[in-house]
Amino acid sequence: MTTGGTAGGTQPTNSVDQAKQAKELTTTTQNLNKLKSAGVTLPTGINQAAKSTMTTANDPKANPLGNNMDQTAKKTTMGLGQEMEKLLTTGNPTQIQQVATAIKQAKLGTK
Repeated sequence: MTTGGTAGGTQPTNSVDQAKQAKELTTTTQNLNKLKSAGVTLPTGINQAAKSTMTTANDPKANPLGNNMDQTAKKTTMGLGQEMEKLLTTGNPTQIQQVATAIKQAKLGTK
């Protein structure tokens, strides 16, 4: 029998992961603020939308149909999707190319 250990489910935190998540949250919040200032309507506050967006983006089970997404994520995704639809139907080719380039860069992890 041993003594002196701690019981419970707490695991040590990784400061690198915490720093990465904090940076990701800051970036997501800034990007949503830019979209909001451009006239994109968000269904919730920026911080809540940013946290929900991050959670959804990091969840391999989440998908555009809304599976495994909370209500905030569903509303945010739907709102952003509607804005993208507007851009596709009313945007000029230069605007579409800028968005396409940004998406490619995001997939490659560059800025």
